[in-house]
Amino acid sequence: MFNYKMFKNVKIAILSFMITCLFFSCRTAVESPRSLNDEPLYMSRPKILLESSRATLPVLLSWEEVKGARSYEVQVSDKADFNSSLQNWTLRGNTFSLSNVKSEMVFLRIRSVYPGGTSRWSETLIIRKEGSEIYLQWDR
Repeated sequence: MFNYKMFKNVKIAILSFMITCLFFSCRTAVESPRSLNDEPLYMSRPKILLESSRATLPVLLSWEEVKGARSYEVQVSDKADFNSSLQNWTLRGNTFSLSNVKSEMVFLRIRSVYPGGTSRWSETLIIRKEGSEIYLQWDR
């Protein structure tokens, strides 16, 4: 003779066991010994903010502050590949004033400096000089 009450209890026990196994296996797959905030997955590069595509000297540039960055490196070159840089600066803040543009066209880029290294360079900004006017555009 078949005992329905015992069958129901066994069914509940098996279902409970399966739910418990599923719960703990999911928790171990998701949890890790370190949280994502302990160490950055990558070093963020600065994003240059442009209010206008035209300017006059001095050109005031700013970029979004990068969390965890100790300083920023600014590089200016007369070549798009930056094989020869005209000038390099290391700055603590997120603004920069370029007061002298001698060439008709220069290229500018910025990167974040962290305790453990540097980020990739920002997008390259092209600065063209036509008389007293300065034109800013992205090198894309």
